[in-house]
Amino acid sequence: MKLIALDVRLDVLRKSTDPGGFPRPLAADAAIAKLGTWLSLEDVRLLREQATDCEVLRSLASETGTAGKLTTDARLAALATGHAAILVSCDSGFARLKGLRCENPQS
Repeated sequence: MKLIALDVRLDVLRKSTDPGGFPRPLAADAAIAKLGTWLSLEDVRLLREQATDCEVLRSLASETGTAGKLTTDARLAALATGHAAILVSCDSGFARLKGLRCENPQS
């Protein structure tokens, strides 16, 4: 099963509609429809927050000194860790977060 966090959905919406990011960015309605298509897949679910997420985030942030611009990365890592999930990202920076199972789809 694949889990998609709110942060990721918002980031996909932001980046796919940004004229500075793509030669032909998607219209907002098209980007939202694409997200809806992903969420309609049988093995995709919304990642729900848990009561322990804040504690996992605190632990990750204090162990690695992650905050500032990397706060969202730490939050995604905390969500994945709290759900015993594998975080899939092309961002190799996630490897620095202890206890996080991470997979790069381009590897």
